[in-house]
Amino acid sequence: MHRTTDYKQSAKYKLVVFFKEGKGNNPENSPKVFFSRRYLDKRGNEGLTALEKLAVSNYNGLYITAVIYDNQTHTELKKWVESNGQLEQRI
Repeated sequence: MHRTTDYKQSAKYKLVVFFKEGKGNNPENSPKVFFSRRYLDKRGNEGLTALEKLAVSNYNGLYITAVIYDNQTHTELKKWVESNGQLEQRI
């Protein structure tokens, strides 16, 4: 558990997913946070690509908004918003 906490702070990218009501598999419907993997971060932008795939393919249609941040600078890199049943990329 100690290792996981350390890596969350040092991960290069972070994906935050705001699920639709009842789709997040948690009673509070709180956002779910995913971090890029260390071995992918070492390969350049593969960590970012893996999180994009997670947002666009795996969780498509289950969320209202998904945002990828640079975990070091906390800047927003990409954002997807569902609007009228269509997925729109905002950044």
